[in-house]
Amino acid sequence: MKAGDRVTAVPVCGVTHSGEGVGRIGSLTVFVPAALPGEIVDIRIDKVKKKYAVATAYNWQKSAAGRVFPPCRLAGLCGGCQFQHIDYHGQLAIKQQIVADAITHIGRMATLPVAPIIPSPHIWRYRNKMQMPVGWDGGEVAVGFYAHSSHRIIDCRDCLLPPETAGLWAGFVRSSAVRHRYSTYDEETGRGWLRHIVCRTN
Repeated sequence: MKAGDRVTAVPVCGVTHSGEGVGRIGSLTVFVPAALPGEIVDIRIDKVKKKYAVATAYNWQKSAAGRVFPPCRLAGLCGGCQFQHIDYHGQLAIKQQIVADAITHIGRMATLPVAPIIPSPHIWRYRNKMQMPVGWDGGEVAVGFYAHSSHRIIDCRDCLLPPETAGLWAGFVRSSAVRHRYSTYDEETGRGWLRHIVCRTN
């Protein structure tokens, strides 16, 4: 098995806390972003380690019943939301299983019951605090969130988690940084004073 190999009809049997589907090719565990338990996917191997591999799904032979179209156009790019492709009830079930697995496998308390998660009355616009990095993306000032497993900033004009006022403030900072030529932070050089903005609402 090496990077670039393609494997068809891989069954997905679980999901990680970061939203990656877990499949198996023989004795090798394969992590597949955006794949869900119960699905069968065709994958391209991206990286192979001693005990696991990371792959990208390029075709779904069988899709899970709980799969939905993500409402955010940045889903899959932004590292903030890993479960937007799952309906809300499915998200609750997966998160409850993640807690149960942590208690069993990490805490070694297999007999400790995990109560059902209490659903939130608000699926969107429920967060009262957001911290957004400021920097550059493609030569433009970016205010948003880091891409998955990186410090590349994905410019976000309207996150669906905080109230809309957070997006308005982010837009104000973005336009002000351009208009007044604020010194935005550059991780490579360590220079620039405008590094994060924090929005809190009540």
